[in-house]
Amino acid sequence: MITKTRRLPSVDARDLEGWAGVGNVLRLTPATVARWRVPEQARTLLVDVGLPRLDTRFIPDPQHGDEPALPTMYVIGREQITPNHVHEAGCTECGYFGLREGSGEVVYRWLRHDGDLLVNSSLQHFLYFLHKQGAASVRYEGVNEEKMMRLYERVVARLEARDPLALGDESSFWKARFSRLWG
Repeated sequence: MITKTRRLPSVDARDLEGWAGVGNVLRLTPATVARWRVPEQARTLLVDVGLPRLDTRFIPDPQHGDEPALPTMYVIGREQITPNHVHEAGCTECGYFGLREGSGEVVYRWLRHDGDLLVNSSLQHFLYFLHKQGAASVRYEGVNEEKMMRLYERVVARLEARDPLALGDESSFWKARFSRLWG
């Protein structure tokens, strides 16, 4: 069976700042990413568009070295899993988001567990997913829980149409994320 994906709309820094707020989108310098072995498009997005903060779910915290900070991945940010902890390098209370060396896929790694979870097939898809989540959380703030679940189900369906690999496997990051929302 061939899955047809829908064309991915572009997301720019203004889109991200619209919900994240000015000062909550981190743009990397060209020197930071110049030697990263990821697709050129990913390096361009990191410099021109940036990485938005989405509460504790995604905190931009990119590495600054030329080699992958964690085996096979260049770290771009983290998720604060345990509330109110002090973050340090190699912290096991955070999950790390990174670009897989070579392919540029976005993966998630929690140092307490082995292996990576696929997040998105590209940084462009990841930024689109963050944008849709961030914009929806602002737009639907204060909506009752039942209506919120219906709205999030629509967002998830839209995301799955854009990047089927990201939601196609029960062990994917987004499947785990959205199952936490539904408890």
